[in-house]
This record gives sequence, structure tokens and C-alpha cells, in this order.
Amino acid sequence: MHPAPSVILFTCLSGAGFGLLFWLDAGLARPEGTAALAQFALAYGLATAGLIASTFHLGNPQRALRAFSQWRTSWLSREGWASVAALAASAPVALSTSFGPPGQSFAGGPLGLAAALLTALTLLSTAMIYAQLKTIPRWHHWTTPLSFLTFAVTGGAILSGAGFIAALLCLALGLVMALTFWQGDRRFARPLPVVRRLPRLLRRAQGRGSERSGLSARGRRPHADAASIRRPSHRESSRRR
Repeated sequence: MHPAPSVILFTCLSGAGFGLLFWLDAGLARPEGTAALAQFALAYGLATAGLIASTFHLGNPQRALRAFSQWRTSWLSREGWASVAALAASAPVALSTSFGPPGQSFAGGPLGLAAALLTALTLLSTAMIYAQLKTIPRWHHWTTPLSFLTFAVTGGAILSGAGFIAALLCLALGLVMALTFWQGDRRFARPLPVVRRLPRLLRRAQGRGSERSGLSARGRRPHADAASIRRPSHRESSRRR
């Protein structure tokens, strides 16, 4: 496969940005003052850059806003709504952590946990855009959302400076990637359901074609061949007269 560069940028930047927001909103990392402002600015910058990059691989970027109208059936539309909600809910958490008094941050509280849940929902929606594709066996599996979420959480831990926890998450990410590749190879080796049913579909199509040809042959009227028509002789014509 040869994905567009915008897809790679979107996946990496958006995952890292929302992963860092998850850590900051949930209170797993508790910077204060200028350090908190810098980390929230980094998270917002990465997430926003990833979302902007996602518009470049659309068929018509000018109609990107129409993607928000299909939230009932489209994971892309759900991702758009979830990302906007996550960024909006994280704003008061960022302000209270960066400019509020020490110990009075919304991070880790009800608002922070709600914002963290929205960031996780955004990441899950992004993963489901790829996991729903039945035509790509490697992606059409539950390991795809697992790998997306693990990537994001690990990236957020690294950017927040979690240290030992980040190292453990890197080890867990390696295990998840090994499981994803193993399952992907197994599913890629299996033929698609359509391919397995292809011989049966061909036989059925041939049977219907033969039935239609038989019915059409029965409904035809025999046409007289011009060469087989015998013109009456002069004697026969004189007798008729």
C-alpha cells in the first residue's frame, strides 16, 4: 500500500496530540504554570495539525464541513464531532492548570475525566475508520483500535515525561504490535468471503444465463429462409388462374 502523506501526518500528529491531552485531562501528568501551558499548547498544536492534515486526503477539501452531517452512519463524522468536543472540553482544564492557583486544577476531576473520555472517543473513532474496511483484512480486526489507542497513550506518556510508566507502555506497545502483525498475517492469508463464494456465484450466474437463453429461444418465431422459399412454376401459376 502507498498511503498519502497527509494520512501518515494525520495519524501520527493527531494520535500524539490527543494522547497527550488524555494524560493531561485525566490528571495522570500534573504540570503547573508555564510547564502546563507548554504541554497543553503542544497537545493542541499536534491535534490541530493532524486534523488539518486530514482534510488534504479528502476528495473535495472545500466540502470538509459536510462530513459533520453524517454522524449517524459515518465514523469519519463521529471523529469530527468527538475531536471538536474534546478540544472544547479540554480548554477549561488547560486554563485552570496553567493560570489557576496550585491544587485547583480541573485535571483529574469530573470535567477533566469527561474531557479525557472525549479524547479517547476521538481516538477510537479514528481507529474505526480503518477497522470497518472489510476489503483490507489486516485492518478489519479488533487489534486495529487496540493498536491506535496504545500508540496514542504511549505517545502521550512520552511527551508528558512519565518516565518509567512510558517505558512500560513502550513494552506493551511492542507486544500489541507483534499481536497485530501476527493476526494481520493470518487474516491476509485467508481469502475474502467474496472470493470464497466466487465459484458458487459464477455457477449460479451461468445457470441463470442458460435459463434465459432457453426461454428466449422458445419465444422466438421461426423465420423463413429466403433461400428455402420456392417460387411457383409457370404451369402452377397458370392452373391457379
